[in-house]
Amino acid sequence: MNAQEVQYCRTNDGVNLAWTAVGDGPPVVKAPNWIGHLELDWRNPGFSPICTSIAMKHRLVRFDARLNGLSDWEAETCSFDSFVDDLEAVFDVAGVERAPIVAMSQGCSVAAAFAARRPERVSAIAMIGAFSVGRAKRKSKKDLERAEAMRKMMTAGWDDDFPSMRDLMAQIIIPGASDEERRQTARDMREMISPENMGRYRDVIDYIDIRHLLPSVEVPCLLCHSTGDRMQPVEQGRIFAKGLPNARLITYESKNHLMTRNDPEWPRLERDLTAFLFAHS
Repeated sequence: MNAQEVQYCRTNDGVNLAWTAVGDGPPVVKAPNWIGHLELDWRNPGFSPICTSIAMKHRLVRFDARLNGLSDWEAETCSFDSFVDDLEAVFDVAGVERAPIVAMSQGCSVAAAFAARRPERVSAIAMIGAFSVGRAKRKSKKDLERAEAMRKMMTAGWDDDFPSMRDLMAQIIIPGASDEERRQTARDMREMISPENMGRYRDVIDYIDIRHLLPSVEVPCLLCHSTGDRMQPVEQGRIFAKGLPNARLITYESKNHLMTRNDPEWPRLERDLTAFLFAHS
């Protein structure tokens, strides 16, 4: 696997996106999820296992979404459509004509929307912890109240010292990681996004609703979901899969939203992802 070199591309609305490519082989593009950081993600117990595994056999293209990581933290627009535009911009600058996408959490909705828009450029999508409807758009009043509470707590308490809202999020996303790994992840989150940008992000993510697009996503989709996922319940993966014309859902007996390497189900997830990406590269 070759060393990582961070590069930048400029979007049509003037935002600088940080992107990189590691590994050799047929390309795989990773859609950005929630928040991230091209450098810090390599020690993140939820991201590192998947990215390392894929980069052993593929050219893995990754980027930090607008408003976080090494990309511009100042952007006029923060919208779901801009997230899809940014994914297309990175396909272009990385010279990827057509490839499978690997996506996690809300990145799955971004990847699906891009596949609906540019079906000729996406060969397949591997999704982990997917949801097609944000909390604020779900039927449950409890989901709506939870979405509003989380947005307020994140905006108000993102910069707090331990214990912080970031520590709570690490506990929800990667409960199977060690205490020190979760503490480090919470510290790294502080370097990924500002409290103000976190509030803007939640205003978009909580209102995602791509159910109308799902019948147009004809590429093969593999949905991987932990049965004990507290960030996005497995039912959300089932709803997503039911709306897609060519999807397969695999569930794993885990509590991790993003699977850690020490999870007993990690070898099975890695095997399933490896086989799927090989078949569609």
